[in-house]
Amino acid sequence: MPLPEPSSVSHMLATLIDKQRLALKRSPMITDSEVLATLELAHRHRAEARYLRATQYPIQARVFDVAFDACCVAAEALIEAYGFRTSGSEGSRTSVLGAAALALHELGQEDVSEKLRTADQVLRVKRNRARYHELDAVGPQDVITAIEISETVVDTCASEIAKCLKVTIPDFVFGDLEIDEHS
Repeated sequence: MPLPEPSSVSHMLATLIDKQRLALKRSPMITDSEVLATLELAHRHRAEARYLRATQYPIQARVFDVAFDACCVAAEALIEAYGFRTSGSEGSRTSVLGAAALALHELGQEDVSEKLRTADQVLRVKRNRARYHELDAVGPQDVITAIEISETVVDTCASEIAKCLKVTIPDFVFGDLEIDEHS
């Protein structure tokens, strides 16, 4: 089955906005460099989560939070690539994750779409519990899960952004966060 054209993803998102099912707005002024800057931030968050875990940072919730942020920011970059931004701050992470999950599903990336739904429905809830109610809500396995999801989400969003914008994604390298796994 051939994959849909990027315009079908934009059309699908616009239709859901019109039906008030997504809190997004069309923003035709988004440049490729803005999208790539957002994607670079997602890569930075992912590198930071890896670094914190590898250096055994003692606050599990912080590592988890950074990995979750990588998912959110990668999803935001994907939505920006199609010309949309969140509208308002109320539930913006849910809107971005939901919109990106729908876009990835439309693009034939059903597995990654499901990971974004998990990020929204499970990771976001756990992150909120750890941040506001239960300091020990996040354990080592939660961190591993969040980092694994962020790996897949960031890489897939980057790939789909490259296709949408018809650009080559640069290698984002963060020397201060690089871990020599052989030492």
